[in-house]
Amino acid sequence: MVYSVAVGRFLIESRAGALSSAVAAKGFTPVVVVADPPDATGWLTVTLGPQEDATHAKRLAKEAEAQGFDTWMVSWLPP
Repeated sequence: MVYSVAVGRFLIESRAGALSSAVAAKGFTPVVVVADPPDATGWLTVTLGPQEDATHAKRLAKEAEAQGFDTWMVSWLPP
């Protein structure tokens, strides 16, 4: 299982980019994820990248929350 921390979900690419920049400015490594296959609605999810396991992802979520970001855990099966 791949674990990550999501910090935002947008339909507008520029908004995903703006949050990605804000996250990077706080020292995190953002990754904008597009569903595979692409979601027909076009949602873009800003994450803090894949983590080793759920424990690391939870720790990262707490760090991001301390910096003022809303977070939630996401996971998926590896390709």
